[in-house]
Amino acid sequence: MVMGHLAVSDLVRNQHVFSEVLAREMPLWGGFASPGQEPIAWSRAPAGTDGIWVFGTTADSGFVVRARDAVKGIAVELTLHADTPPVRQGPNGLSVKNSSGTAASLYYSIPRLRTQGTIVSGHDSLAVSGLSWLDREWSSVGLGSEQAGWDWFSLQLTDGRSLMLYRLRAKNGGADFGRATLVDSSGVPRYLSFDEWTLTPRATWKSPHTGAEYPISWTVSVFPAGMAFDVEPLLDDQENVGDRSGVAYWEGAIVARDKDNREIGRGYLELTGYGGSKARPEL
Repeated sequence: MVMGHLAVSDLVRNQHVFSEVLAREMPLWGGFASPGQEPIAWSRAPAGTDGIWVFGTTADSGFVVRARDAVKGIAVELTLHADTPPVRQGPNGLSVKNSSGTAASLYYSIPRLRTQGTIVSGHDSLAVSGLSWLDREWSSVGLGSEQAGWDWFSLQLTDGRSLMLYRLRAKNGGADFGRATLVDSSGVPRYLSFDEWTLTPRATWKSPHTGAEYPISWTVSVFPAGMAFDVEPLLDDQENVGDRSGVAYWEGAIVARDKDNREIGRGYLELTGYGGSKARPEL
């Protein structure tokens, strides 16, 4: 199956618009390239929209992303080039997900990519430039049998460093396992164990769409780096609800501020496994 998710958080209109494609891997519907071929992944656009969604590479070692939903009025066409080298998220790229080691993934990130292109939101088509974060992760099992979901943060800090951290939650609600990577301005990672940092929820938001309640405001401490800061969403309602898959989760833009309320970074937060759902139609 090919599943693609596209979301645009419009901070001027205070609205978050989400679109999903879900297709069987087959000619004319969607697929994945063999090594050396293009594009890396593609799918037909959603109903009511011509064309395809594409994630691929460029001749000068960049990436290209093209996706559009004419019905919902959102689209992106972006070209990205790495400013920092890829970071393996764990020794040799192995990202362990539970204490028994039965759940793990191969995982790397490119925390800073120079990005240019166009974003469409409603009737506005905007030329944009800035920084993006790319993650690539693959595994045969996403969570341990005892786990319910995860809280994942990516932050591009204003001092040139980048921070990724995640914690896994047990089905009883407690924090079960976690890892973090602090990347210096030259791209060198430092791996942090679960006892070297903390995440403390401060406020929640309850979805009117699914009934799920998400912790969207946090206090983060990273002890070896002497860091302590608060994380807030730039928009409360950034929940993604898949019309085709039935998947529901919160993922959206965040800002980090220090104890003096100065902005020290921006990034993304992803929250899964908090309940709530939308009925899944037959495919």
